[in-house]
Amino acid sequence: MLAEIVNIQERYRQSRDVAGLWEHLLTSVLRCSGCELGFIGELVWNDIGVPNLETRASTVHESLPPDLGLIISEVIARSDDVLVAPGAGAGFLGMPLVVADRIVGVVGLSGPTHVISSDTAEMLRPLIGVVAAIVESITNATQRDVVTERLERNLAFLEAVVGNASYGVVVVEPDGTIELANEAALSLLGADSEALVGDSLGGVMSPRGVDWVLSQIDEAPSVSDPITRRTVQMLSLSGIPFRADVTVGAFKLAEDRRATVLTFRDIEAELLAQATALRSADLLSFTPDLVVWSDATGAIEYLNAGGRALTGVSDLDGVSIEDLFAPWAADRFGREIVPELRANNSWIGEMALVDRTGTEIPVSMTCLFRHEGDNTYFAVLARDLREHQHLELLQHAFVSTVSHELRTPLTGILGYLEMFGSGDLGEVGPEQKLALDVMSRSGDRLMELVDKLLQIASIGETALREPESIEVAGLLEEGRSGWSDRFFGTISVDADRIGGATVAGSTSELKAVFSGLIENAVKFSPNGGDIQLSAEVVDTSVVVEVSDSGIGIPADDIDQVFERFFRASNAREMETQGAGLGMAIARAIVRKHGGEITVTSAPGQGTLVRVSLPLAQTGQTNKGGDRDGESPGGR
Repeated sequence: MLAEIVNIQERYRQSRDVAGLWEHLLTSVLRCSGCELGFIGELVWNDIGVPNLETRASTVHESLPPDLGLIISEVIARSDDVLVAPGAGAGFLGMPLVVADRIVGVVGLSGPTHVISSDTAEMLRPLIGVVAAIVESITNATQRDVVTERLERNLAFLEAVVGNASYGVVVVEPDGTIELANEAALSLLGADSEALVGDSLGGVMSPRGVDWVLSQIDEAPSVSDPITRRTVQMLSLSGIPFRADVTVGAFKLAEDRRATVLTFRDIEAELLAQATALRSADLLSFTPDLVVWSDATGAIEYLNAGGRALTGVSDLDGVSIEDLFAPWAADRFGREIVPELRANNSWIGEMALVDRTGTEIPVSMTCLFRHEGDNTYFAVLARDLREHQHLELLQHAFVSTVSHELRTPLTGILGYLEMFGSGDLGEVGPEQKLALDVMSRSGDRLMELVDKLLQIASIGETALREPESIEVAGLLEEGRSGWSDRFFGTISVDADRIGGATVAGSTSELKAVFSGLIENAVKFSPNGGDIQLSAEVVDTSVVVEVSDSGIGIPADDIDQVFERFFRASNAREMETQGAGLGMAIARAIVRKHGGEITVTSAPGQGTLVRVSLPLAQTGQTNKGGDRDGESPGGR
């Protein structure tokens, strides 16, 4: 036995013939076992994680057991020896090749029953251990060669694509260090490779943009993470700022190493190049987007064919850029956007144009302001959002329909789980009871998500047909009492200043708003924390404030707290439950009631949510109101 072990180890060190090495391993095992028939196979896992045994060397024939496949499957499943002695003078022994509790192959032996026994298995154990180690090494080497060849081909292709790309490509490490940059990135940033590679991303991007990019690295869950996109302020190494359209795709380099690929293009330079070209030739005459160019006074010098079709303007004589906007948008353009353009040279947001029939056209708009020598001008690019909004309505309807369809079977599942758990369908043991409890809790969470989807889908579908008179102080006290027993801290209400002030609306919906805000405060406040509910009358409104002493919300997340499915970064780090629908539902309900909701917060300093609702007018409401309703949930 020892000689065979030394022999196969020496053969492994010297041989480069993999097929011959498999044959030699099998021969050594057969010699030590006293058997003439046998095989050795390598365990290969397919793309969906199913193991398959591939024979590498064999001396077997028809005398093996007819159910050999089942026997081998049992060896793999148990990762242990399987001995079959049918009593016809021959037996079969299957032995797994195991390295560090991981099965890498199987050895099968067939021979007389006096040879095939458990004693034979024990005698072969040291040899089988050495064979297993060699098989693992062969497997790793083969996989390494295949992967290396594939990576070399992919790398050559990738280098060619990235090197010739017209947009900037940068690879960033988790600490913000720039690892790689292509020629286009060097050109856009006005840098050479030595100056840029190894430098911090903060040298060429705004702090908010850097935080966003690095957050994508921190949250990368897999090798291929969904690509995200955002407009970010960037800075060339010579100090010239510009707005860039940036996409980020985070990925794992290894289990403990992550990075991100960042691509970007200068949208200001592109728009200015387009506008300059338009002054000599109508290159954008075929685009449906509006492109307009005006002087410093706002008088339009150029309006492309797409813009003329969108607004109905044909004669530009005496037409200013503000004439293209809806009245409220024109006022905003002169009052807010023009000063920001003069200060920052660019503005991006949503506005509304107007056509010759007076119909408002919602648009996404990019505005640029330039002062070059004696020339000062505005450039505007606007895209019609009506089709986009129509698609959002279809998506809204789809979510509502799917949620309704999910609720019916989910109700049945939860009902039967409750019957099983209570023993109505037969006795349930402790382990089964535990499993049923886990399933019920998961089902309840899914039902809560479906209910919230239905709630947010239905808020905008119905108006307040018969608003009720709701006493705000009572609403806050009811919310406090509903959560005080579940919070190891203090929840106080200060509503003396509003007396019996009322608002008009749906009791159940407003109850859900304040219950959800209190739930957020409870969820993100420490034990012993302080939650305060206060109310006062300001002009013709009741202003309610819900403040806590919790973890707060990062500054970069404040603008997104009312978006559907958004959860603050520190809330995700705490791994608290929530779908990110609560604040979106709260805002939808408050706006439905003619009010407004805002959030003020800072990390570690708690959060203040302010809800403003118009006071009820005489004759506006009906008495009473239902007391049902669910909390919108957490942020």
